[in-house]
Amino acid sequence: GAGAVRGVSVAAVGPRTAAAATGVRGEAALPAERAAGSVYPAGPQQSFHPHDVLEQLEGAAKWQDRSRILEDFHQHLLCIPVTESRSYMSEVLLVLNRLLIDTNFKITLTTLYIIGDLVDRWASSMMTAAGAVVPGLVGKLGDNKIVIRQTAMKIFHKIFTAVVRLGSPQYAEKLLHTLTSSLSNRSMHLRIELLNVVIVALVVFESGAVAYDREPVAQIMCQALLDQSEKVSALAAEALVVLQPAV
Repeated sequence: GAGAVRGVSVAAVGPRTAAAATGVRGEAALPAERAAGSVYPAGPQQSFHPHDVLEQLEGAAKWQDRSRILEDFHQHLLCIPVTESRSYMSEVLLVLNRLLIDTNFKITLTTLYIIGDLVDRWASSMMTAAGAVVPGLVGKLGDNKIVIRQTAMKIFHKIFTAVVRLGSPQYAEKLLHTLTSSLSNRSMHLRIELLNVVIVALVVFESGAVAYDREPVAQIMCQALLDQSEKVSALAAEALVVLQPAV
């Protein structure tokens, strides 16, 4: 219905946060949506070395060549069998986290699409190493391009939903710790975006009955009430409302 999208209550998180969590009209589609029917290269994966893509990107002079290299990397990843994904995941996510700081818009957006696809395709394998890419995603919440911020928010929502499917309090606590520890950032804008993400996480985890430790989050939200930004303090209060029934 119009009041809830992907399990996130619009009433609970407010229209702005809910819209950011689920994507907005006009947002670029993820590869699975925009490349339906594409034939990805198949073949043995024994020679696949994720860090090779970094050397190839550094050796490419034109951004178009760099974009093609990254797309090839993306397609190669999609061909890896699920049973083999765990052995590659940590290295792949470290590579992607480095690519998130690239200054080229196309490279950054494609990297975000890849991360989104990995969550969809290999949630169980990815969550064991998700910490490698979360810092990069946090940084993208402060990007000056709205499509980058919205795509990062959408990926966080995918990750939170995966945590609920896996029923893992440990993953929930690690994610919330990483997110809330970044609330000391000097950028007011980033703190606002981070709190929007935290609220979405809390709503998803509460609706999914994930038995995570809420007390550390509540303490940090109480501290955030004293933030010099009224927007930050208002969002902290909203987060506490989500937590209140369970704390």
